[in-house]
Amino acid sequence: MSKQLRTDFKWNSDFKQVKTELSKISSSFCLAKWLQSTIHFQLGTTHSCHHLLTHKITPDDIKNSHTGIHNTSVKLNERALMLSGVQPDPCNYCWNIENSNPDAVSDRILKSSASWAYPHGNDVIASNLGENISPTYLEVSFSNLCNFKCSYCSADYSSKWQNELETLGNFSTRNGEATTTILKEETNLLLNSFWKWWPELKKHLHIFRITGGEPLLSPATWNIFDDLSINPAPNLQLAINSNLGVPTNIIKKFIEHANSLINKKNINEVRLFTSLDTLGVDAELSRNGLNQNLFFENLNLIMEEVPSLRIVIMVTYNAFSVNNFTDLLKKIYELRGKYLNDQRWQPIGISSNYLRHPEHLSIKVLPERHLLKMEESLNYMKSEFHDSIKNKQGYFIHEINSLSNIIDWFKQPIDANEKKRLQANFLQFWSEHDQRRGTHAIKRINELNLLNETI
Repeated sequence: MSKQLRTDFKWNSDFKQVKTELSKISSSFCLAKWLQSTIHFQLGTTHSCHHLLTHKITPDDIKNSHTGIHNTSVKLNERALMLSGVQPDPCNYCWNIENSNPDAVSDRILKSSASWAYPHGNDVIASNLGENISPTYLEVSFSNLCNFKCSYCSADYSSKWQNELETLGNFSTRNGEATTTILKEETNLLLNSFWKWWPELKKHLHIFRITGGEPLLSPATWNIFDDLSINPAPNLQLAINSNLGVPTNIIKKFIEHANSLINKKNINEVRLFTSLDTLGVDAELSRNGLNQNLFFENLNLIMEEVPSLRIVIMVTYNAFSVNNFTDLLKKIYELRGKYLNDQRWQPIGISSNYLRHPEHLSIKVLPERHLLKMEESLNYMKSEFHDSIKNKQGYFIHEINSLSNIIDWFKQPIDANEKKRLQANFLQFWSEHDQRRGTHAIKRINELNLLNETI
């Protein structure tokens, strides 16, 4: 291809121009399809974006090169569609947003405008399908070992879920089931291939992110820390996902390793990603295993002890998120003000995405009246808009756009019979959840009149 993308402007501050640049290649072109990858070693699967369902890495994918762990035949086919201007079906998270509002800034635009993406845009174009391209943003899951059983998770990503289903059987709504055999960390051949690739791979990475399970419980996470202490990667951002529900001694171990790598300049930055979907009892229903007191104790400890570290709170916006979401936004605003310093201009970010699977736990089960609560949260964010002088801890436009996109998706009509089916499954799931886990979700649903058209 002879077309070139302009890189002489700040992509992360002019999203309209970003969309124009990407459209030079096609209306569905997305740099993340080439440059971003998540690999779940315990499942032998990958996807190029966290919104997509995963697919298997086959023996044919890796028979000629370790890069096949990333550049699978499935991804090559989807890249070909994007180059032709076709919207690949697996990427419908963004198409739902873009097709409902042509002016919306979807994650296709946000990801392509990231510092790990747009500087490499013309390399992507030159690579065509990118059969041997190296990712610049790689996320890996070494194990499903986890201490939580989040409502929307599964045995694929949580050993707690796995153990429960093996003991009590499946939920009648079928969510949470394992989709494949869980591969053990110590005997995983795909993981062996990764370790052989790692010395060369890390030279190309802007961001290396470890997810789970709970990464701080995985031996491989500490192996990465040990490797980077001996073999520096000074341009690398190391990102760790954590539910912040692990014991304090493990958090202190993380703090020690993070400070060591930062102070020795062995890496460029350490960042931590955590998850919280709302505040109060609703948060602990959504994320079974969450102790909010421990969560904020650990968050505060990390922010105090690692002065350059930034935390991003990931929100899986679901039916239980809506009622107390403004309270969460106010809490984040307060923490931002507390931890602003010369080393971090945004101490705590927020990344909000609507829950899609399982659909019966999504906001699609809610009556239209809940739109008022959603808009209350959006208006709060707008009222505390970031200003580098007057409101340094305020919310950035991309954070506001994420919630706006969720609201646009909620407004899309849904068939009345389908909604009734989802609501029935919603109640069935939470009834079984109460019986299995000793929670009081049905009581809370009734307290909130959650599914009623009127209060």
